[in-house]
Amino acid sequence: MLAIKYQLEKGADTGNLLHDILEQVDFHSPDWGSASTVALSKYKVLQEKEIVALFEWLDCCLKTPLINDFCLADLAVKHTLREAEFYFPMPQLKVRHVAKVLQQYRQHLRKNRGLSALNISMADIPELSGMMHGFIDLIFEYDGKYFVADYKSTHLGDSARHYSTEKLHENNQQHLYDLQYLL
Repeated sequence: MLAIKYQLEKGADTGNLLHDILEQVDFHSPDWGSASTVALSKYKVLQEKEIVALFEWLDCCLKTPLINDFCLADLAVKHTLREAEFYFPMPQLKVRHVAKVLQQYRQHLRKNRGLSALNISMADIPELSGMMHGFIDLIFEYDGKYFVADYKSTHLGDSARHYSTEKLHENNQQHLYDLQYLL
């Protein structure tokens, strides 16, 4: 039944469906039906028979340990902030400086965690200036600390072996999600 995580239709609509559901649901007491009504009608990527399997998989996601034994299912709504909007000023940001910081970060992870460090090519990106605008999927408080979470639904393969720490790390680098994290 949980194989649906490998069988979901690939693409932005599926990712948006998952984001929209997770934005609405109470992690501690999920009511998948009410949390997903709007998203399921907006993004028609599932057949009716797949919806129950999706909810079972999302239950498992919420119960997956993230920090020690802590999981998202432990969070009360009052300890979360969803889709936090931000504006970030970028007065004449030199891309080569950003690339240098990102490369240093990747080298740090390689040295301290044994993870690969892909080379960065940002030569085709011009200088940036203006205002960066975006949304943070989830900010939550746990054990007196604040955490930022970004939901990703990238398809890397059809089994768990395609989602090892190393493969996830490489995917994050290829899509510059690590730069997104640093910003």
